[in-house]
Amino acid sequence: MDLNTLANIAEILSGAGVIASLIFVGYELRQNTLQKRLDNRSRQVDRFSDIYGRASDPVLGDLIARGRDNYHGLTEGEKIPFGHHLEQLCIALEAMLHASDENIIGEGDIIQLFEKHIMYHIGCPGGRAWYSEFQQQRGFPPFITGYINKTLQKNQPQS
Repeated sequence: MDLNTLANIAEILSGAGVIASLIFVGYELRQNTLQKRLDNRSRQVDRFSDIYGRASDPVLGDLIARGRDNYHGLTEGEKIPFGHHLEQLCIALEAMLHASDENIIGEGDIIQLFEKHIMYHIGCPGGRAWYSEFQQQRGFPPFITGYINKTLQKNQPQS
């Protein structure tokens, strides 16, 4: 073989090596993206498990049930853990929304899940009263406030 033929073969092999490297990098990126999504979902599950785990305590559970019905009927001391429970839920839901484009669950499914949680926890009379007071006192950032308000408006109780 002459030098020109060897150079052509080397060039072909070099090109094939570059293509193989790009395929491998693409595969690794896909694997890393999937792992990131799974890790994100795992953190979301951990957040909700922690919040609901604490709320499984019968004393706090009773307080939450009473607060859902009548927030203003709670003592000032009872309003604090009830409010903290709802605030933590909203923060976890906000994180879920931020991660929806990176999630293994479809974005539409995340929005539906968000709306169901909001309506269950804040759509009740006591939850709405807490949310109104909380927004006046401290409030959430505009991103989550907009989503909560939109959900509550869309699901106004029938008079």
